Amino acid sequence: MSEKTMVSAATLKLEFLRLLTEDSPHHDARRRDFNQAIFDAENGHAVFNGTDLEMVMEKFNRAVANLMRDHVREVLTANESNRNFYRNGYGPKPEALPEEEKS
Repeated sequence: MSEKTMVSAATLKLEFLRLLTEDSPHHDARRRDFNQAIFDAENGHAVFNGTDLEMVMEKFNRAVANLMRDHVREVLTANESNRNFYRNGYGPKPEALPEEEKS
C-alpha cells in the first residue's frame, strides 16, 4: 500500500483517545456518531465504576471502524472523480492506449 492509502498510527491514536474521553453533543444512542466517554479527559480517571478492558477494546474497535469508513469514503470519492474525468472526454482515448491498458 502506498503512503496515501495508509492510516497513520497517530491518527488512530487521536481517534481512539477522542472516543475514550469525549461525549457526543447529543444523547441519542441510536445514532451512529453517539459516543459516551469512559475516561475523564483532564484527570484520566474512569468515569464509571467497573470500567473494564472490554469497554476499552470496544472503543478501539470503533476507532478503527470510523477511520476505515472515512478512508473508504475518500477512495470512493476519488474513484468517482476519476470516472467523471474520463466520462467527460478528458484523458486518453481507449484506442490510443496500449493493448494491456485497454482491458
